[in-house]
Amino acid sequence: WRKTEMDFLHDQSIQIAALAPVYGLFSLLSVVGMVEVLEGRTDSQLWKANTICNTQLQQHGVDEISADCWSRFIDRGERWYNLNFLVADLYEARVLYCFTNLCMEYIELQRKKRGIFSHSCPACRGKCDKCGGENPIVTHLLLKPLKKMTMLGVACFVWTNFIRSMVMLGLEVVRMNFPTQWDVTETLVAKLGDLDGFATGFVFCVSSIAIWNLITFESHLHDSLLGFSPGLKFLSAKVIVSLAFIQEIGLSLVGRLLHDASWLGHQQKLAYASLMSIEILFVAVLQYYAWRPLALENIANFRHSDSIMRLADSSELKFCIDRDGQKLQVAISESYKDDKPFWESASVTLLTNDGT
Repeated sequence: WRKTEMDFLHDQSIQIAALAPVYGLFSLLSVVGMVEVLEGRTDSQLWKANTICNTQLQQHGVDEISADCWSRFIDRGERWYNLNFLVADLYEARVLYCFTNLCMEYIELQRKKRGIFSHSCPACRGKCDKCGGENPIVTHLLLKPLKKMTMLGVACFVWTNFIRSMVMLGLEVVRMNFPTQWDVTETLVAKLGDLDGFATGFVFCVSSIAIWNLITFESHLHDSLLGFSPGLKFLSAKVIVSLAFIQEIGLSLVGRLLHDASWLGHQQKLAYASLMSIEILFVAVLQYYAWRPLALENIANFRHSDSIMRLADSSELKFCIDRDGQKLQVAISESYKDDKPFWESASVTLLTNDGT
């Protein structure tokens, strides 16, 4: 691998490995918010965000707080709860995009350097009877649109989540800081209907398309991605969405089976966020096993160490093997650490008769 390739793979992998702590942080914030709502905590930031009600509290005490202030307090807690998970879902979409990028990059490395896709018949892993294994045009023509279509589905998923999150965050900023403008905005939003429900359905559709694209891509190129172990890595990147879906259905069924008036929507939200905060630990363990971040970090630290002297690209070691007109080139990138040579990376390329 070249210098930039390892850095790219390292950066994308670290972003994926950060999914568990990022999602866990927003889940924990949601737990805190629901606890404050259920306890009626007037010393919290959730309460102090409304300056009028906070002034009323300071002047007249808790017993004289109006019902409107309590209603606004509960409504604000629900909105902030939803915003926490919106941002967490946005990062989860970004992780899916990074995973897709890694798959595409790995396939590209295989095609360019290991010769698997160096001819128009990748399934035979040898010379194609029709093209003799020397014509990569068909491979280029088929692989390029396949990659674009797969990335398009995932990119639409990311941008849909991004737009939805930014719109909801923007509305919350206007609501909290510009009350006059919010009255006009609220009227306009009410005329448009249930925008959040529409956005939720749209995100579900785009997410399904993106996941289906990835599954199709991985199933048809399973042999070429075998060294990348995409199955476990995909599971570690997408398991949170599955857990969230199952939990939401399960908790809703619990509320209906209990027929208990005390099982409020806020209690269900608290249970959901609490379970998610606990399950994130197991997701983190799964990600550690799937991505091996310590090994990636050790490679990155060694590459960027001050005691490493890199050779120029022109002095890269290259060997060429020729047998009956078939040529194989082996390129080795060599570095020095403590005056000792270290073979940092290597690549194997099948060459045509003209040496390209």
